Amino acid sequence: MMQAVFGKFSELLIFDETYKLSNYKLPLFVLLAVEGNGENEVLALFIIRSESKMCVEAMLDSFKENNGAWTEVEVLVGNKDFADGIVFEEKFPSAKIQIRLFVLCVRLNVKSH
Repeated sequence: MMQAVFGKFSELLIFDETYKLSNYKLPLFVLLAVEGNGENEVLALFIIRSESKMCVEAMLDSFKENNGAWTEVEVLVGNKDFADGIVFEEKFPSAKIQIRLFVLCVRLNVKSH
């Protein structure tokens, strides 16, 4: 199902990472697509050892191997600040990367109500 959704809505790929969801404190990466009705659809979840370039490259290589529509990604939306965020730009060379609104608000010290 995830491959079918990504095949139809592959222009935009949203990525995020979070920590401390378990005692191991390993980063969890979430890759999302946005369906035609505006709903987010989880494409992949990865628990990796670290945000090192090697680990992120392996994660993205695995995603690309299993999702042929990766070549159609035009825009990446995520947190550009993590240590090896450049890997996303390298692995999706035809896509433009955009920063998440939340990250921009934090940078500008804007408080939401």
